[in-house]
Amino acid sequence: MESKLKLGVLSIMMLALCACTVPTNSSSEDKHSSSIEEPLSSETESSQSSNETSSTGGSSSNSSSSSSSSENPSSSSSSEPSSSSSSESSSSSSSSTNDNDFNGYYATITDNMSGATLLSALKTIISKNISVSYDWSRYEDADEAMDDPTCITTIYSRENLKKTAHVGSSQTPGQWNREHTFPQSKLDGNSKSDNHIIFASDYKVNGTRSNKVLGMVEHTSKNQVKDAYGNLTQCYTTSSLFEPVDIAKGKTARATMYASVLYDLSITDNISSVQLCLEWNISYAPGTEDARRNDAVFKNQKNRNPFTDHPEYACRIWGNTNSATKTVCGIN
Repeated sequence: MESKLKLGVLSIMMLALCACTVPTNSSSEDKHSSSIEEPLSSETESSQSSNETSSTGGSSSNSSSSSSSSENPSSSSSSEPSSSSSSESSSSSSSSTNDNDFNGYYATITDNMSGATLLSALKTIISKNISVSYDWSRYEDADEAMDDPTCITTIYSRENLKKTAHVGSSQTPGQWNREHTFPQSKLDGNSKSDNHIIFASDYKVNGTRSNKVLGMVEHTSKNQVKDAYGNLTQCYTTSSLFEPVDIAKGKTARATMYASVLYDLSITDNISSVQLCLEWNISYAPGTEDARRNDAVFKNQKNRNPFTDHPEYACRIWGNTNSATKTVCGIN
């Protein structure tokens, strides 16, 4: 009897060692909660960029526009960078980017840059010395769970899964895959292995997203996405659109803009409109998880996602695209 009891205790201990903790942004009752990651505090932001202010081309007063109606992926909205104008300059960030900003990484960016000029300057910066790799270790490092170094956090279903649980030929619940937030079918060359574009994902949700355009979907039980365990996530899908959980909306928007700058890709090839991309960037601002991920990718890949460090750059580049983007970014 005593030996059986010892075996039972040992089994429980082994299970505990193998299990990952629930992500901190989810409640213990619902690991698929749509809770939003806290944005970086002003204290943290000031330590990263001492002279950055909160006055950007994308005013926070317009963040409520993210709850707009469903987007049409066939929208004619262009993702070409908007041209600079006096009205844009007056509503753009007045922050001073200097040599102390991320160790001088953005030292060549000046406050009067906007539109294609700013896009070109950022491309010059982030295209230097890139070292991409599709090795699993890169993604284990980038998406390491904030509260458990043995696990990764999946981008869409917000599960913590073991780092070593890579998806294989025999797919089983608890495994994860490398999700191209900008679909792999639309990429080539280095972009197919770029860590700023690729995130850890539950393999089932990854397959459900496939190469669908990201956009707003009606929240019905029919459209709600399930993970590999059969649990409901806070993602929704149709035959042509995929709406990620709220916390992933900002992440996918900034990954899309990064891909647009570095690889000359169109925003609307991945998100249903430039307006929605800007809305998600503003409404779901970068938080501590995003900052940690950017640092981890920089360590391995040697470049940064500028829209994680400076989300205000988005409106300075694309804010003048059309009347809708001007409204989102607070441009008169």
